[in-house]
Amino acid sequence: MKLEAPGDPRVRQVLAELLERSPEFAELWGRHDARGKALERKRFGHRHVGPLTLTMQTFDVRSSPGQELVVYHAEPGSESADALALLGSLAATGRQP
Repeated sequence: MKLEAPGDPRVRQVLAELLERSPEFAELWGRHDARGKALERKRFGHRHVGPLTLTMQTFDVRSSPGQELVVYHAEPGSESADALALLGSLAATGRQP
């Protein structure tokens, strides 16, 4: 089933049910403080290369409404960039440390 959110009838039905049955949801929904992510930093711990701090950026895919492209990258010259390069090398060679 393809949903054309937010105007899809099924989406509106589920929203109406949540608003009716959950005062907590209704309060959260009424705040209108939800927003899309555009740029954010995330920390990861990888078992083979250690900690990584990556910047995440999202882009809307114009040819496919509702889809996003998510790109992670490390600050050039950082320890995370070195760890990410090592991880890429390990993945390319199929080897594990």
